[in-house]
Amino acid sequence: MSTWMIYGATGYMGKRLVEEALRRGQRPIVAGRSGHLLAWARAKELPCRIFSLHTTQEVLPFLQDIHILVDCAGPYTTRSAAILHACVKKKVHYIDLSLEYQWSQRVWDFSSALEEQGCWAVTGATSYTLLSEHLARYLKGQLPNATSLDLTYTGSPLPGTRGSLLSYLSILSYGQKARSHNQISTQCQFSVLGGRTIGQNLSFDNLIFNFYSGPLMY
Repeated sequence: MSTWMIYGATGYMGKRLVEEALRRGQRPIVAGRSGHLLAWARAKELPCRIFSLHTTQEVLPFLQDIHILVDCAGPYTTRSAAILHACVKKKVHYIDLSLEYQWSQRVWDFSSALEEQGCWAVTGATSYTLLSEHLARYLKGQLPNATSLDLTYTGSPLPGTRGSLLSYLSILSYGQKARSHNQISTQCQFSVLGGRTIGQNLSFDNLIFNFYSGPLMY
């Protein structure tokens, strides 16, 4: 019996994670909210569970034999509290793909409870945070006498999937934020090609993780 679960298995990232797992000879339990998951899972000969995320009590029975849960169903700030609480209660390791800094802070706030239960959580597993933190560490090593770092990444303003769009809208609903000198502010000034710009931004989870685990506070 598989001991790890992919929740949101029929979404854009969920499907790709399932395909990669199958390519590696693994048989995860696939899960989601919609009944159409049944036929999809049957075609792939995978075990399937269908449940929503309204309450922790609703989620708990479906995690009975799960060791690791990968949550691919955003937006996380509005949908994933119940499944995180359930993972803590059932001592299930938790992984998600969130970009939402509000959710990242909530997961971080659970770190003590997770540690007490002997389990862990990884949020933002595929996000820009990993890239920016590694780049910051590299630059710190190359420039040991530097006292500050401006790190900006730009890209298309349009998300590629429905899930990403919902996450972006969730982020925007909390307003635009920036971290400067260990403080979160609403004035987002950033540098592009040597110039200084006051502009619109999306506040991703590196607001939280670069603050706690990064070598520089910015």
